[in-house]
Amino acid sequence: MLDLQSIRESNSQLREGQPEFVAVMGGATSGIGEATCRELVRNDVALLENVDDVCKRIAAEAGHVNLLFLSANVLRTARTPTSEGIDQMMALQYYSRVRFITNLLPSLQSAGSKGELARVVSVLGAGKEGRIFHNDLLLEQNFSLSNCASQAMCMTSLAFEHLAEENGVVSFLHVSPGVLRRTTITAGFGRVVSAVSRVLMTLAIPFTVSVEESGERHLYFSTKKSYEPTRAQPPLRSFRLDFKGQVCPIPDLLAQYLKDGTQDEVWSHTTDVFTSMGRKYA
Repeated sequence: MLDLQSIRESNSQLREGQPEFVAVMGGATSGIGEATCRELVRNDVALLENVDDVCKRIAAEAGHVNLLFLSANVLRTARTPTSEGIDQMMALQYYSRVRFITNLLPSLQSAGSKGELARVVSVLGAGKEGRIFHNDLLLEQNFSLSNCASQAMCMTSLAFEHLAEENGVVSFLHVSPGVLRRTTITAGFGRVVSAVSRVLMTLAIPFTVSVEESGERHLYFSTKKSYEPTRAQPPLRSFRLDFKGQVCPIPDLLAQYLKDGTQDEVWSHTTDVFTSMGRKYA
């Protein structure tokens, strides 16, 4: 495990880095205006059309992107389709994140081709990848909180492996955040469940991570040379990290999906969804 002091020492040196560092953060904030920002993110970047608009503005204003950090999330116990027909939870955990990546790849490649940091970090659930419903990738028939979360995690790892294979100057990190002490992710469950969750999280403090420590660790993952593309551990070209910074073992199911054509199936499905969504708002 990476000790926190070493991480802080590494992070403190960032001010001495490149002067024109461009980072794009696709997620909510904490503190003043937290609830407003959280709802804005949920309602805006769950729509691929809005992701496209944001990315166009970013590409126009910044010649390159060094870091794309993706963490927008929500939990739902029932399927909640957006106006584009994609479940909101699945959209935030997978589709909108990959759309951000594909839209900003030229800007990331521009940074990487000059020897600068070029990195994508998706905070979701590396190491917890589960079953993929091959005939129902949009989970129109098989939606549950568990199915959605485990499938989104698995699709993320498969998509990142595809992207890493195609883009050698950009590193792709799928990271598990651990269990945070102060989080608003259960807000969509209602007041009772959220209140119970807060009590349980208080009791579990010895086994959880503070938001501040999580931020320090993710900043380290986002900037440290240890996670450059050439340092990925074979057979993978992307990174799957737990909250401690350790590479997650490859589950048998994910290993199977990497070999049996599921990786290509998931990527083909993803691009098909992007194409069909584009027709809706063109």
